[in-house]
Amino acid sequence: MLTGGSIAALAGMSWPGGIFLEQIGLVAVGGGTLVYSTAIVATAGAQAFFPAAITLAFGLACLWRWWQLQRTIREAKRGI
Repeated sequence: MLTGGSIAALAGMSWPGGIFLEQIGLVAVGGGTLVYSTAIVATAGAQAFFPAAITLAFGLACLWRWWQLQRTIREAKRGI
C-alpha cells in the first residue's frame, strides 16, 4: 500500500487532471501508514514509539492533503 499509493499519488500530481488518482494514492498511503505504525508498536513495544510516530505523522499528512483536495473539489463544484 505504501509503495503503490505513493506511485499513484505522484502520478496523479504530475498528470493533468489526475486529482482523483492523487486522492486514491493519498488514501492508500494514509491507511497503510496507520496499519504499519500500529504494527510497529504492537511488535516492538514502547521502544519503537519514535519510528511509529514519524510513520504515523506522514500518514496523517497524506490524509490531511486528501481532505484539502476534497474541499477544493467541493468548492469548484459550487463555483466558488
